[in-house]
Amino acid sequence: MRTLPCRIGVVAVCVALGCALGGCGTTETKSTPDGNSGSTQTGGAATAASAQPKPKASVAGVGDSLTLEGADGLKMQVTLLDVIDPVAVGEFDAPEGNKRIVGVRIAMKNVSQTQYDDSPSNGSVLIYGADEQADPTILGEGECSGGFASSAKIAPGARRQGCIPFEVPKGGRPKVFQFTLESGFGPQAGEWSLRGASRATATSGSAGTAQTGTSKPVTAATGTDCGNGVFAGPNTSCPFAKNVRIAWRDAGGTPDTVRASSPVTNQTYTMTCDQSGGSVTCTGGDNASVTFKA
Repeated sequence: MRTLPCRIGVVAVCVALGCALGGCGTTETKSTPDGNSGSTQTGGAATAASAQPKPKASVAGVGDSLTLEGADGLKMQVTLLDVIDPVAVGEFDAPEGNKRIVGVRIAMKNVSQTQYDDSPSNGSVLIYGADEQADPTILGEGECSGGFASSAKIAPGARRQGCIPFEVPKGGRPKVFQFTLESGFGPQAGEWSLRGASRATATSGSAGTAQTGTSKPVTAATGTDCGNGVFAGPNTSCPFAKNVRIAWRDAGGTPDTVRASSPVTNQTYTMTCDQSGGSVTCTGGDNASVTFKA
């Protein structure tokens, strides 16, 4: 397991203390998704496949965006794209002891005129179990590796996305993800609920299955096989999943976001898409997720 650079490790401690004591200059915690008029929480995991349309949850979750402020006029729209639990890791990235790697994928769009130049990992906190805090780490390979977590430069109007890995004890269920600009010292902390948000990944030695912490296997693409390489995530309908792929291909096969309609709810949803290798994963709507071949 690679150790964090000193700057990341030290600031992560400051972030932890700031969350516990209300320090580090953060004066506001935001958890209401952008564009929400304040509707009440549905009390369950609403999805694009629900039989009846439901109000959008008042607490941010997977697919939701929070616009956060920093210093010098910096303003970033941060979207929680996905939670990967567990992350498949290589031999040299395996955590020590009774731990696993959980990855949180986010997208960041600079909606200000100020350059963003920081380490997203420094401002990230993962809460699990009995309100305990997981330690961020760095991976050398796999879908949660790369330089995004440790360093990101985002010009005004630009967008970046990537995965932030955390070491979590086995059996510890992720509950909340928090993100603050200025390496955790910004005036606003965004907070997303992670209940029911985990997406399993294939592990080495498994033939098209992944373990989610139980003995029950699920498909590597996670969800129902809708045919022709399309998989609908938990509680997401196949007709909607197929419409997402059609919308993605109609847009040229490279868009960051698409809008697709659900024949089940008769609603249109915005999905954020990420292409990795030969597959595309789109998340959004009311916690819907779709995976298909590019």
